[in-house]
Amino acid sequence: MNRNYLLRRAFAGWVAVLCIALYSGCIYEVPITLQPTRKTDDRLIGNWFCAKEKETMSVRKLDDSIYLIAYGKDLFRAWHSDLDGVAFMSVQDLNRKERKYTYFTYRLEDDGGLTIRVVNPERVSEETKSVADVQALLRQHADEQDLFLDEVSRFTKETRDE
Repeated sequence: MNRNYLLRRAFAGWVAVLCIALYSGCIYEVPITLQPTRKTDDRLIGNWFCAKEKETMSVRKLDDSIYLIAYGKDLFRAWHSDLDGVAFMSVQDLNRKERKYTYFTYRLEDDGGLTIRVVNPERVSEETKSVADVQALLRQHADEQDLFLDEVSRFTKETRDE
């Protein structure tokens, strides 16, 4: 398989992690990092489809570091919140008054797939109220297998015939 195909498949999986935030509900008061830790990746921008869930999602670039995600009737804001070499994301619910967050991590696999996991609220309590405390808990439990919940469905990027 060629490299571009593998990259497209990997990033399709990344988008699925955003779906976790949508399904699991946003539970945290603060993001992992107050500011994005890197720029947006244009390969993530587009319309995505999950065959398993029969759901679509649109990912757009709000600015150089922020993604805007439309999933069903809900809107979310997301950014990279890398911590100690781990590719975390902070996803904020824009539809609800509380504007809470969900946290997840992802990893590109050798086969071009992407492993996506949501942070387990039993390891980083919903009661955690500061960015410093969230980061400390993520570091404290970094080596524990149950820091994350299970993987989720994969999305594929919709393509248009030109």
